[in-house]
Amino acid sequence: PEEKNIILEEWRTKQGVKNKISTLKRNALFGESFFAKRLPIGSFESISNINSNTLKKYYNKLYTPNRMAIIAVGDFDPVKVEQSIKNNFSISKKFNEVNKVHFTIKDTKNQTIIFRDKEITTTTLSLSKTKKLLEENNEENIKENRALEQLVEAIKSKQKEAAAFEHYAKPAAAEKTAAELADLNKQLKDSIAVQQYREALWDANELLENVIGIIQRGIDDAVEKDEV
Repeated sequence: PEEKNIILEEWRTKQGVKNKISTLKRNALFGESFFAKRLPIGSFESISNINSNTLKKYYNKLYTPNRMAIIAVGDFDPVKVEQSIKNNFSISKKFNEVNKVHFTIKDTKNQTIIFRDKEITTTTLSLSKTKKLLEENNEENIKENRALEQLVEAIKSKQKEAAAFEHYAKPAAAEKTAAELADLNKQLKDSIAVQQYREALWDANELLENVIGIIQRGIDDAVEKDEV
């Protein structure tokens, strides 16, 4: 009960004007999807009605060894540590797989929302653009990120080599390293993660250009009315 009251108090502190604005924004972005209706903290009703039996069922259903991972970090022999983990933590018992629920968001149309409240003392302009993204934490993307990190380290190493060869006047070695560096940079440029980052920057620039255009047209209209 004590922990429940703490969570309820946290829920209450977030029910001001900022929550009203956030709710409007969520509804605009997520439409009728589950994401618009449920925040991680839950609702007043779900927090008030929770009990130990519900929590135990949730724990027993999802907190199982087949849904967990062990991460070892340190200066050690990875082969020995891996074998030790297998010897001590291998689970022979079979656990029921829990079906993942995938919530979708329908495409939302362009919307303009104006919100006024006596508690708001400043004017704020907020622009949001929705975009379909790839799933970030699947195995393929994790491998891509690891490969990207290794690629960046390789580029840094080659850059140091190139600088050393230039310093010690070894043109042949410097030329070879420069070619290798160019190839590594091309791999970096062509990687999926970098392409997505560049696309995000282009989207941001496009959005800023639209904002500037709207503001400029507003200024032009105001000036024209003044002149009339």
